[in-house]
Amino acid sequence: MVSPHFETDLELLMNEADAGNNIYLLFCNGELDICDNNLNMIKTVCKECIRKRKIALKIMNIKNISLIRLKHYIKTKNKYLLPHNINDINSLRKLRMGSFDIGYAIASSLAEKLDETPFENCRMQVALFFSEAYCFYECIKKIIVDYKINMGYIFNVRFCFSRAFFQAFLDKNITIYNHDRGANIYKYNIIKNKFLHDIDDYTERVNELWDKEKDFFYKKNIADIYFKSRFIGKPTGYISFTKDQNIQKLPDELDSYKKVIVIYNSSQFEYDNINDKYTYKFYKSQSDGIIKIVNSLKDYSDIGIFLREHPYQKNRNNDQRTALKEIYAENFHLISAESDVSSYALLLKANVVVTFNSTMGIEATYWGIPSILCTNAIYERFNIAYQPSSHEEVINLILSDLKPIVSDDVYKYGYYNSMSGIDYKYYKPVDFFQGYFLDKNLQYQKKKSMKKKSIREIIKKKFPTLYESLKRLLRG
Repeated sequence: MVSPHFETDLELLMNEADAGNNIYLLFCNGELDICDNNLNMIKTVCKECIRKRKIALKIMNIKNISLIRLKHYIKTKNKYLLPHNINDINSLRKLRMGSFDIGYAIASSLAEKLDETPFENCRMQVALFFSEAYCFYECIKKIIVDYKINMGYIFNVRFCFSRAFFQAFLDKNITIYNHDRGANIYKYNIIKNKFLHDIDDYTERVNELWDKEKDFFYKKNIADIYFKSRFIGKPTGYISFTKDQNIQKLPDELDSYKKVIVIYNSSQFEYDNINDKYTYKFYKSQSDGIIKIVNSLKDYSDIGIFLREHPYQKNRNNDQRTALKEIYAENFHLISAESDVSSYALLLKANVVVTFNSTMGIEATYWGIPSILCTNAIYERFNIAYQPSSHEEVINLILSDLKPIVSDDVYKYGYYNSMSGIDYKYYKPVDFFQGYFLDKNLQYQKKKSMKKKSIREIIKKKFPTLYESLKRLLRG
């Protein structure tokens, strides 16, 4: 597992050891035919994972830990065949095995590949995931019983094997925590019995943290710093996608219109494969919504529609981008993911912002710009954006003299994303992807190639007087 998620696992192990609890660590030695961290099953990736685990166990030196080898449970594993009616991404998402939504789990693990590759070209990996993950799910239920497990930890449960692990615990009515990044590199979050992306649970967590601190002006100040940091491209909870943009650069056509509508899309594959709670309500997809909005406004020559592609779409070749490139209207302007036009400078020029899951919908409200949300989103329970119930309502809102929403809820979001999480005790991060656990960097360190020194160079450096004597002797 990549850093810091592996180190977070270790942090949790140490915490449980400090509490005097009996700990079980489940691991594999490359027995799986595919896994979330090694989609192409490259042997060196497996070896690196095994190496990190062995070093970690050695430096932790925990006495109250028992190891559970996955191979003891899958040595006689069944081969589960992918149902024949699974022939596209939509049929895959609907696939369930009992309570396990294995289709969404597979789609999440393969989301980036399925985004750019025809489903048929991914079928072998999909079939492998189905067989291995379902077998793993059954194994976890047996392990829970065999070892009388009463609590578990796992990394972000949206992915295939972590979701199998998570669902097995839920099936057994056993508490399961999933962990992920916290508000900054020095923190991690743990969520009890819920997805990190669970909308209701997220709303509860944000409100709970906000209510815990009674000083409103302190909370508002923290939120202000958060939004202003994002504006200038400073990383907050994760890397900044806008840091390479030119804060002064705007589209040339901007001044040609009396009213400017800015649409911020998101990477569709990131949300479409979580679960069926993230839907488009009255659109089929982001592209479908954007096309319909443009078509409804194309005859308004005084209205400019500017679509800012999410920077994460940079260099991607997918249906989402293809559909946007095929939109034509004289008042429609596509700003590609590769463009250095500033997302934030553009935001301040907008009269109305329209989003499809993008958090720019929240930031628009913070900066005093009317915001319209056209999908389900993690922040939808808050009074942050207008949430229409039909395409006609979207257009009516855009054409009206829309005022920005004024609400403390926007500060709740900024405060939560600045303060949530638990401080690391044993892990010392360097950046978002590396750090030291118990003063040890567990990541593979490529050894610098040492140029082989000649005997002459060694003598010259270590015995300079002898070297000079030998040099004179050789000269005769």
